[in-house]
Amino acid sequence: MKQTRALLLLCLAFAVAACQAGGFGAAATATPEAPTATATSTVVWFPTAPPAKPTATLRPVPTATPLPPPEPGRLLLEEKFSPPGNWQVFSIKEGTVGYGRDELTFALSSPRANLISFRSKDSFEDIYLEMVVNPTLCQGSDQFGVLFRVQSENTYDRLMLTCAGSARLERFVNGASSLLQDWINSPQLAASPDGVKLGIWAVGKDVRLYLNDTLLFSAVDDRLSSGSLGLYARSMGETALTVNFSELKIYEAFDK
Repeated sequence: MKQTRALLLLCLAFAVAACQAGGFGAAATATPEAPTATATSTVVWFPTAPPAKPTATLRPVPTATPLPPPEPGRLLLEEKFSPPGNWQVFSIKEGTVGYGRDELTFALSSPRANLISFRSKDSFEDIYLEMVVNPTLCQGSDQFGVLFRVQSENTYDRLMLTCAGSARLERFVNGASSLLQDWINSPQLAASPDGVKLGIWAVGKDVRLYLNDTLLFSAVDDRLSSGSLGLYARSMGETALTVNFSELKIYEAFDK
């Protein structure tokens, strides 16, 4: 028994020695490979933004250039609107027309009242009329305006303006009306403390309306060519209306 155990131990010793000699029992140790050279990247601490794409240049949108009236000739009349004057003044149930401080004031107290004041003398032909109109108490479709080429109380050209900001030109011949320019809107008619500067160029058949030195419209009147002046106001609603007319000037004008 002891011989058998000794023989087994001897065989085991030979087997171990054989394995060590052949390397089969040795653990394989991985040898680290040499590092492969790589490109070293540079760290950019403050990166630069890519160039911006070119953008289209924005051009300002052109605006309409105000067209002022042509240069008039000599001054024919400068009206101060101070008594005693050449305008009809009165006080009736519908309202009053009277002189103020260098102005002629229309004050309408009745609803849908209509007042006209005619200038009692002078007749003009081929003129540029300029004046300041200030509706101090006025709403919506309330009207005010100027009568020119007045030949009688029912024959004239009538320029109508509204507090809502529109204008219209009519001709009356013996009370029968003809439309020369239908209603047209204008931002120049917006109420302001100083009123609106009104200009009427009436030369031959040519009639032009200017508001604050800006042309609003041109019209043709082939019936009337001369006459006197009048002023006009009409309340279209149930509220009072007050309009002041001042700084009237009339110049000689030419066909331009």
